[in-house]
Amino acid sequence: MEALVKQLEKVSSVLADRRVVIAAILLMLASFTRIEFALYTAWVVPFAYVILFRPLLESEEKRKRFPRVAFWWLFGTTFCHTTWLGQFVGKWVGMELLGMLAVAFIAFVYGGWAWVAAKFSVKAVEKGWDWLVPILFTLQEVGRTYFPTINFPWTFASDPLIVYPLVVQHAAWVGAFGVSLGIYAFGMGLANPRRPQALGLLGVPVVFLVISIATYLLPLPPKVGMKVAAGQLGLDSAFTEPGVFDLTLPVKVRELQAKAEDAQADVLLMPEGMIDIGEMPPNPNFPIKTDYATIFGGRRGFKPRYQSAFIFDGSRWQVYDKVRLVAFGEFVPFRDVLPYPKGFSLPSGDLSPNPVQAQVRLNGSVFGPMICFETLFPDIALRHRLAGAKWFAVMSVDDWYAGTAGVDWLAASCRWRAIENRLPVVRATPLGKTCHINARGEIFAELPVRGTDVLVVDL
Repeated sequence: MEALVKQLEKVSSVLADRRVVIAAILLMLASFTRIEFALYTAWVVPFAYVILFRPLLESEEKRKRFPRVAFWWLFGTTFCHTTWLGQFVGKWVGMELLGMLAVAFIAFVYGGWAWVAAKFSVKAVEKGWDWLVPILFTLQEVGRTYFPTINFPWTFASDPLIVYPLVVQHAAWVGAFGVSLGIYAFGMGLANPRRPQALGLLGVPVVFLVISIATYLLPLPPKVGMKVAAGQLGLDSAFTEPGVFDLTLPVKVRELQAKAEDAQADVLLMPEGMIDIGEMPPNPNFPIKTDYATIFGGRRGFKPRYQSAFIFDGSRWQVYDKVRLVAFGEFVPFRDVLPYPKGFSLPSGDLSPNPVQAQVRLNGSVFGPMICFETLFPDIALRHRLAGAKWFAVMSVDDWYAGTAGVDWLAASCRWRAIENRLPVVRATPLGKTCHINARGEIFAELPVRGTDVLVVDL
């Protein structure tokens, strides 16, 4: 046992070297930035938390500075990870500077959550409750996910590890937040292996890894018995001139419908942002066929005004309204309280979330519609599953931030929801990533970016 502690101590001391710290943080940022980098760098993320927690366990003087260190650590990390949001908001409102101010605001809020978790962590360590620190840092992830109005789930410890589905299957039992808990426990345990609870903390990720591998080996859930065609328009929904978009959309939809018909699909799933209507039922400028079901997204209503999914089963319409909205993208938080610049107005006006999450039946079974940003919230997918959903239909428009990390990690959030609920996900977008994700969170099939095509999924 003493030999094991000495070896762990050597690893921990090496990680304290300043140059290694900088390299580890840069690698962590790389793993969050692009999915293709994450395949090679995501493994380093747990070691970044060794670096973060080491000052907490070294001396009283360093412990006093730990809340400030944690604040700037998460502020800087968040700012780097969410620059894509600045591009989205800047293009949406027509002012790049306002977009970056939104990013800075979110980074500041995140830093505040880290400061609070660190403040309590200092007290926990002083009492010898090292085990409480991973819980506190996991709770700050939960807090910033569900805090009213300014919730924006991003930059979690678990995020990069989704590229290794084999090692995160325990999310089916403990959720993505539980995966983060294991990473924080690893960081605390390795930060100072001579602490009494170090080996116990290191045992948490080991147990999780065993559970993950065992879960991965379980058979996939039974097939739904439905053939879904996920339609990718190949039409830029963000930057195409409105008149050109309205003229081109019917042509693209007919092409998708023909391909769905040739594939003998039961359902054609298309992206969000395809119509803007006042009242139900919708009257889109593209044809709706009656020989298979159609699902697509758009906006509806005036006051309140919703981001919605429209479902036509061949004879009647159903609607699902988005229950979580993007701050600064679909509404401006605290608009009546904070002195925002006059130019900070959204083109479609502030949208409203529907307080009731509707459930939808299609072809005799329940499915779970989710619109873009909603896939970041575990509870939305969970409520769909508890209501009997057998698969998730995701409609998104990623065109506003094409070429940035936002596209990769919004698609990655669908993989977490698939693992947590052991259900398949079908995702449709205008330009990509249009994909099928199995119940293990693996991307089973994906369309090439920017093409007009359907991905036929046998659920």
